[in-house]
Amino acid sequence: HTLNWCHDSFPKYENFQSVCNSIDHQKPKQPPYNLYTPGPALVLLPFTMLGHILDKLGIFTPTMPEPLLFWSIVGSFFVFLAATLLLYKITLLWTENKTTSWWITVFFSLGNLVLYYVFRRPLMAHAVEYFLFFLSVYFLDQTLRSNKSFLNALGLGLAAGLMTITRLNDAYLIAMFVVVLWMLKKSTVSLRMQLGGLCLGMLPPILFFLMVQYFQTGSFFYQPESYNSEFTIARLLSFHWSNL
Repeated sequence: HTLNWCHDSFPKYENFQSVCNSIDHQKPKQPPYNLYTPGPALVLLPFTMLGHILDKLGIFTPTMPEPLLFWSIVGSFFVFLAATLLLYKITLLWTENKTTSWWITVFFSLGNLVLYYVFRRPLMAHAVEYFLFFLSVYFLDQTLRSNKSFLNALGLGLAAGLMTITRLNDAYLIAMFVVVLWMLKKSTVSLRMQLGGLCLGMLPPILFFLMVQYFQTGSFFYQPESYNSEFTIARLLSFHWSNL
């Protein structure tokens, strides 16, 4: 959508016609459907837009043949660092020991494959999901600790909504957040306020996802064939590395 806005008039898709025609399972002259969730593109948008502006102003153009790939790597690395800082902050809140938090952060950050995806697969959802997961857990913790529970619940809803439109089978984590809020509630009034903030914060990402679907396909709930694996019961109930 951003590239189209820069080069054409929103929401037309003439610029993507060549891409559409190169996809075997789609008919020529048909708008390219949103085959993947828009969460990663939305989170990395500030970095790709910065690269676009710097290129247009003649300030900086990467030597890589695909500038979008370069700025996606920059964005993915940035969100990985942000996730690492959040992990340290969360463990420090829970352990109240800087040394313990430091070693947990080091082992956890280097003991998974996220860095591989940051540099080798920056357009995939892994780094962004990693960041949004820790951001959600941080806001969940702050919702339970802070007096400003509504604002923190709003942040929790926004992070959880972005996480859902980044990887759809993360949606069940929202139910887990609700259970935690219910189990650790201070009062019924505070619980209602927290759940209200959670739901309100989720609205923008979910509406954005539906808007993208509608503009590209004419339907709010169109599912391309490549989406089918995301909606199977086994896929929705499976635990994967980010949840663990």
